Amino acid sequence: MVYAFAYSIKYEQNKRIFIDKKNILILSTKRNKLCIGTKLLFYNPLPISALVGEAIITELYLDFAENILTIFNETILQKDDLEKYIIKSPIKYSTRKERSNKKFTIIKFDSIIKYPKPLKLSKIMNPTGIYIDYTEYCNLHSK
Repeated sequence: MVYAFAYSIKYEQNKRIFIDKKNILILSTKRNKLCIGTKLLFYNPLPISALVGEAIITELYLDFAENILTIFNETILQKDDLEKYIIKSPIKYSTRKERSNKKFTIIKFDSIIKYPKPLKLSKIMNPTGIYIDYTEYCNLHSK
């Protein structure tokens, strides 16, 4: 059973998540195993290659890009930020039509915790994220 989902964020996003408390992620892939209550683990690939914090998923949506801003008001997610994300998405879209035909997974999370020191993963991190079971999660925190 999935207990947590580790997702790779750029080092620059640490401030956005841990200080500014911006609590939305937009994933370019569908994640069927995620549910409300799943732990969301934040992984910094560079410069440290480790988990730096976690949160708890409180809301999940699968929707088209043009509908995302109707789900979240602009105080949470700015239109410019959404456009930048979709354009810079790991899945490249050559036209606006291709982007508008793609559904994105939108994750809202709360209870954000920054770890006092980074935690190393025992398995290789995939750029689109990895699922972690309860035993693996406990092992991370017992080191």
